[in-house]
Amino acid sequence: MARFGLYRVPLYPQLKVLNADPAFVKVLSIILFLTTQDSNNVIKKERDVHLFALYLQEDANTVLNIIDDLILKGILKHHLRVFLRKKDPQLLKQGQKLKDEYTSELYLTLDLRRLMLLLEKRGLNLPLKILKNAALDKVDFFGVISERTLPLMQKLVGQVSHEDFDKAALICAQIATYATAHEEDFSYKALAPGWRLLLQPAINSEESEQEVSFAVAQRWMREDERAIDLSFADGNFFMTDSSFIGGNQHYILHGKKQKESTILAAACLIGMATVTEKLCYISDLSFNEVKEALEFLYKATGLKGRLTLAYFLNLQSDEKKALEDYAQYQKFIGILAKT
Repeated sequence: MARFGLYRVPLYPQLKVLNADPAFVKVLSIILFLTTQDSNNVIKKERDVHLFALYLQEDANTVLNIIDDLILKGILKHHLRVFLRKKDPQLLKQGQKLKDEYTSELYLTLDLRRLMLLLEKRGLNLPLKILKNAALDKVDFFGVISERTLPLMQKLVGQVSHEDFDKAALICAQIATYATAHEEDFSYKALAPGWRLLLQPAINSEESEQEVSFAVAQRWMREDERAIDLSFADGNFFMTDSSFIGGNQHYILHGKKQKESTILAAACLIGMATVTEKLCYISDLSFNEVKEALEFLYKATGLKGRLTLAYFLNLQSDEKKALEDYAQYQKFIGILAKT
């Protein structure tokens, strides 16, 4: 039973271009908010229909029909999750031999790409990045979520551990150290002042560039830390050894959208992704910007950066165009290797 009080729910009025029915707009709004607020949030009919009906002050059958309509439109997609049920520990203690029992769970997820394409067809052009940030809590009521106000995002998706983590740390340190040693003006604008000092040899020191980068990497490889932590002039990056502390998404956000920081950060992230295919680079940076990062990475380390189709699909609403851009990237890498 709901508590007595005033119900507050999210509303995105522009969604009416898909269906002018106020109930449809309310149901789709709450689904968009919940699923972008947390990627682990899913929709379950048996659980959510009555909950939505209560808080939206709509009939349960109306809510159910709207959800079914969203499924037909391809905006909501079915998924089946199968998992092993835990065995009763008390029965196991009694010596009973219990067979593995599996149970399944049907749930729905919101296909943001499909929603974006349907909105486009009706004249509402909202980039995927805006839809992904629909639940952004930094936007006030009567505020507008726009690309101009959103930070640029770069991230590594996946986990890295043990020796692969050490290799990633060395590559990141090597790129950052190269910047301070060979690109002075660039590094002043790209790195936080404290880190720029750490990435240079001490005064009157005879340390080589390689020794400095190894010393920096050693900081990240300490047994009690096992984390790569690098501060740029615009944004901070943090990634742990997954055998020490888990984590599947490692972000850096650029609020000022400063070019030097974004390019150097991209070079570091793409460089670390060369260590293992378990890491995948995703970002809001255009391919022209990422080209600069790939060139910088190659100059600093001799490594050819690896981009996956996922990077291009994150930028493009059109899968065909994403495949064309991916083919251009492969050509670019081939040419880069010959320079």
